[in-house]
Parts: sequence; C-alpha cells; structure tokens
Amino acid sequence: MAVESTGGTNQSLSTAILGAKDSNSILGKDDFLKLLMAELKHQDPLSPKSDTAFISEMANFTSLEQMTNINENFTKFFAKFDSSSQMQALSLLGTEVVAKNPSKEAGAPATISGIVNKMKFEDNKPQLYITTAGNQEVKVDPKDLIEVSLGDFF
Repeated sequence: MAVESTGGTNQSLSTAILGAKDSNSILGKDDFLKLLMAELKHQDPLSPKSDTAFISEMANFTSLEQMTNINENFTKFFAKFDSSSQMQALSLLGTEVVAKNPSKEAGAPATISGIVNKMKFEDNKPQLYITTAGNQEVKVDPKDLIEVSLGDFF
C-alpha cells in the first residue's frame, strides 16, 4: 500500500521537530542537525537510509557550516574595516593632497592643497592636518579629500 505525503504533513513534521518559525527566519546548522537526527531516529528499520544519501546530507551540512564560518569571518573583517581606514589615513602623512576647504568664510576658495603633516584621532575618527603653501595648518576630514599625489619626490 502506497502512502502519499501532502505538503502540510512535511510542514507539520518540521514544525514539530524545530518548533514554530516565522516566515522570515532562516534555518541554520543547528536546525539542519535536528532534522537529520530526527530523520535517522524515525527511519524505517526495514529500509534504512542508504550510505550515499547519508554522505550527501553530511556534505550539505559541511557546506552549510563552511558558509556560516565565511559569513562570520566577513562580518569580523568589515567590523575592522573602519580601523583599516584609520590606517589608510595614517599612510597619507607626508603626501600632497587637495581637499574641500573646511572654512565657511565668505570668499574662501572651494579647495585647499598642501602636505599632510600630522593625523589626530578626534572622537575616535582620524583627522588630517595639512600645511598649505602659506604655511597655514588646516584640519581636514579624510572623507573630504579630492586628490592625493606623491608631490615632487620623483
């Protein structure tokens, strides 16, 4: 006698094993292991799961675990990316730059140029200090840089 499965039965089984999940949730590796263990526990003893199918499911689990690890590593990498931008600001010391002029005075030029002579952290963000041709020191936010060049070194 053949027994046919309905879509609701599979949904009810996974809900019984994993608990209620909202429609936006994503199954993780713990959920995968719970389903695999339930499948092995409730398999037909007269027709057990084939080795090939079991190895295939374990390969899927390994892939899922590796993708999770990659995602965690990317998250850590991008969390440190901000500190990397601070290091990039530090590497600008001694270079010639053109930046938006931070001066709000009427008639002030739109840009300033000069050599980056120091960097300070203010509110945990790097700020560059440029010495202009008139020997004036101007504080500039790195995001306001327009051009960076090596100057007359070569």
